[in-house]
Amino acid sequence: MSFFSSFSGAIRPFVASSPFAIILLLISMFSVQYGASLAKQIFVQVGPLGTTALRVFTAALILCLILRPWKAPPSRAGLKFICLYGLSLGFMNMFFYLSIERIPLGIA
Repeated sequence: MSFFSSFSGAIRPFVASSPFAIILLLISMFSVQYGASLAKQIFVQVGPLGTTALRVFTAALILCLILRPWKAPPSRAGLKFICLYGLSLGFMNMFFYLSIERIPLGIA
């Protein structure tokens, strides 16, 4: 059973449409680049852990505003995977920013 087979038939054509996918891709690229430029500016003031906390909190806030999880809360099993995924992204960002603090970008 693939990941996409869990979607209902009504959603699958909408998600797979090319213009919608391209728009989501462009939004994603803009978000990553804009977030990185903001992180670069605040890195000196708040450090790597503060930068990580701000980026993860902002991402969670944006996702909550878009997906509105209070209208259709995830199951307990789904919530477990969501939390594990969030923790892995948070730790990945934290270790990345900690490495930037210690290794000059010219060497990396």
